[in-house]
Amino acid sequence: MQRTIILTVLSLLLIPLDAQLRTYLTVEAGPHWSLVKVDDPGGYFEPAGVAGTIGGITVEQEILKNLSLVTGLYYQPYRTGLNMIDERPQQPRLDSHDALMIPLRLQYRIQPSEFPFSFTPRAGYVFSLNAAPGGFDQTGVLSAPDGTAFTYSLEQATEMPDLHLIEVGIGFDLRFWDIWQASLNVSYLTGVLNDPATSFTLAYSDMRGNDRVAEYSTKGNGIYSTLSFHVPVS
Repeated sequence: MQRTIILTVLSLLLIPLDAQLRTYLTVEAGPHWSLVKVDDPGGYFEPAGVAGTIGGITVEQEILKNLSLVTGLYYQPYRTGLNMIDERPQQPRLDSHDALMIPLRLQYRIQPSEFPFSFTPRAGYVFSLNAAPGGFDQTGVLSAPDGTAFTYSLEQATEMPDLHLIEVGIGFDLRFWDIWQASLNVSYLTGVLNDPATSFTLAYSDMRGNDRVAEYSTKGNGIYSTLSFHVPVS
């Protein structure tokens, strides 16, 4: 799979280019929200949207006027955590694993007027290479909305599988001197060809000795927003 992706990128980048078609080097960073599902037999916990960060460098090559191919490398220190049903502001959050993400996407720039503002729909594939160097575990005490006190133990799966993701998104762009560009981007990632991977298990017990185990899992789904700066290199 990785070899196919690399050959596809190289073949597209070697297409003969018109003199007006540009190449951009892009630096971007911003927040990322991991969307984690839960299976909780006790009904005390619900899916979590856990905030983290993402950043990287990409190369954008125009292959037709306003149509570009983009590839590069993102780094995402993945975070995970709990979400009790009352969605209290302070929930346990933990560093989970590191991900190197390789995007391959097409994007089309639409400029509706002479003003140097445009928007850029984009879609493509992302390969996420994940590393969890030993996992984590955590214990503590939680109080449920009904007043029930729990002792809990979190344990992460020590191996996170590599993920195959589909990305759809849009960028809002402002150009300077007709070549430099700054963009605000929003993208949604969803897993394909992935079985839901157990992110961590949550074992909890109430004071009456009732023991339950909840499982938080993910296919890699998430939302991220970045501020990017595009520098022309050719």
